[in-house]
Amino acid sequence: MSDFFGAVQILQWQILAGTLLLLLVVGVFFMASLRRMVRRRTAELQSIFDHMQEVLYRTDDKGRILMITPSVKALTGFSAQEIRGRLVTDFYVDASERDVLLRLLSSDGSVSDFRIRLRHRNGDVLWISVNCHVYRDDQGHAAGVEGTFRDVSDLISAEEKLQTLALAVENSPVGIIIADSQASIVHVNPAFEKISGYSSEEVLGKNPRFQSSGLTPKATYLDMWRMVSVGKTWRGEFLNRRKNGELYCQSSAVAPVRDKHGDISFYVAVQEDISERKKTAMALDLAKQQADAANTAKSRFLAAASHDLRQPLQAMRLYLDVLAERLSEPREKMIVGKLQMAHRDVGGLLDRLLDISQLDAGQIQPHVEPFDIGSMLNDLHAQYQATAVNAGLTWRLHIPQGLLRVNSDPVFVKEIISNLISNALRYTTQGGILLAARRRVDGVRVEVWDTGPGIDEGRQEEIFQEFVQLGNPERDRRKGVGLGLSIASRMSRMLGGRIALKSRPGRGSVFSFDLPLATGDVQIEMQREEAAEMRNFHGRLVFVIDDDPQMRDSLGIMLEQWQCEVMSFGDGEKALATMRKVKRTPDAVIADFRLRDNTTGVDAIRALHALAGSYIPALLLTGDTEPSRMQEASAAGFPLLHKPVAAQKLGLFLERHFPITTD
Repeated sequence: MSDFFGAVQILQWQILAGTLLLLLVVGVFFMASLRRMVRRRTAELQSIFDHMQEVLYRTDDKGRILMITPSVKALTGFSAQEIRGRLVTDFYVDASERDVLLRLLSSDGSVSDFRIRLRHRNGDVLWISVNCHVYRDDQGHAAGVEGTFRDVSDLISAEEKLQTLALAVENSPVGIIIADSQASIVHVNPAFEKISGYSSEEVLGKNPRFQSSGLTPKATYLDMWRMVSVGKTWRGEFLNRRKNGELYCQSSAVAPVRDKHGDISFYVAVQEDISERKKTAMALDLAKQQADAANTAKSRFLAAASHDLRQPLQAMRLYLDVLAERLSEPREKMIVGKLQMAHRDVGGLLDRLLDISQLDAGQIQPHVEPFDIGSMLNDLHAQYQATAVNAGLTWRLHIPQGLLRVNSDPVFVKEIISNLISNALRYTTQGGILLAARRRVDGVRVEVWDTGPGIDEGRQEEIFQEFVQLGNPERDRRKGVGLGLSIASRMSRMLGGRIALKSRPGRGSVFSFDLPLATGDVQIEMQREEAAEMRNFHGRLVFVIDDDPQMRDSLGIMLEQWQCEVMSFGDGEKALATMRKVKRTPDAVIADFRLRDNTTGVDAIRALHALAGSYIPALLLTGDTEPSRMQEASAAGFPLLHKPVAAQKLGLFLERHFPITTD
């Protein structure tokens, strides 16, 4: 029996030992599996720590870094090994920022999104956001700080730009409206409130069209929505109404703002009150219209006055020319010469008025061609030699040797230079005048120097205006009337340049302008010898048509002195009737442009041509300076002379069409 119980007991021990062995084997396998799982999890966590953007760290209570994840290198340039054991303040831009952080931790135990600045290894400043808390030891005492931080430099930069933009919006002098995708207002700036009279609270949630006055065309709104709906900026004007009911005009720019999916999320409208600008523009436009009307009235007045004055002056000129040819006594010829000089002065004034009117009318246009400016300057120097010497002035000419070929309008250029010389002669009382041409890289500069009184810098622009004369308050006629420089300036601008002026009061002035060089050969035009004073057109029949009796009489006397047969008429109808009656075609016709009953000399000449069935040499005379009249006369296609006309010019016209005969 005892053996049985002994065997049982041994069996029990064997079973227990086997169980224990089994448990041991299972435990070994379990622990091995657990270790593998822990290593795997640890590796996964380490990988996360190594590759996470945020940096995990722990410091002791002195701020010495105990642990930090490897991701710190990508952020700061320092490796974890270089950082461990160092104080956090070694990397702060401003160590006092840690004091602020510790005060917050002492108060709250933890902080979120605390911004501090760190120094990167390369010296750059980084903005980081810290989330951390105080951790404690087993006794509950504060042992240090642990948490995470991340780089927010780009975020800080974006926030600063956004803040700057918001500041600009809020302080902008123009109104700004921001509306959502449904066109409901979500924000307006103070300038909008000031312009419209509405407060921000009154307009939020409303559609901007609540400002509409009903006077802006619907097409304007349709065009705006058409543009912004396809992502473009629309610019235009609205006529809106303020809160007080007042109308105002605003210039607007409306643009859509799209989200990352390309959908419109907001509309931004920039609005500027341009009511005052519109009023100013209207006032300026009205002033311009009034100025243009005044200028037109001036031109018409000058034209009318010029025409009425030219008629008797023309007759006087012809009477004097006839008288000068008939007199032989020296003293009598001297008196007539002085009368002719006085007449030329009056005619010169009218010619200046005519030049201004022609320039206003656009009737005179430059005809550019190559010519020798040196030859022109020599002629002008000779022309004004006697005048300068008689005034007691030295009169010098300076031009480079050789041919000075320029490309411009010789008539314009000569007129410009003549006006500059005449101006210098009028105002220079001692010293002298220099006429010069100087070569430049791409042209020739023409200069007129004088030792006159000079002109203050502040008044140099005035002298190019019409009827402006400095230093002539008594309006001495010998100093002109103030038109020469104005004409010269206009002609210079028409040639594509300008007259430059340098002057020193008490020392003198220099006027200059530039001319481009010519590239082709310059044709030298031979001057035609003037015809003898006494002409003989024996037996030539000339019709004179003029509604002014003095003109008919003076022209008749002059033509008869040249042995012409003259028939004078007050209008074209009488000339036609006489031509039919005598059955004789005139050899030439001289007609005034403006006749009575709204007829013209052009009408009369064309009617005579039609009756004759052939061309008759014809000359138009006119005293008109009104631009429209001058254009009409020039467009007729007949030679045109402006009154007062010298006998010499009339003689040259007749010579072109029939030769001089001798007794």
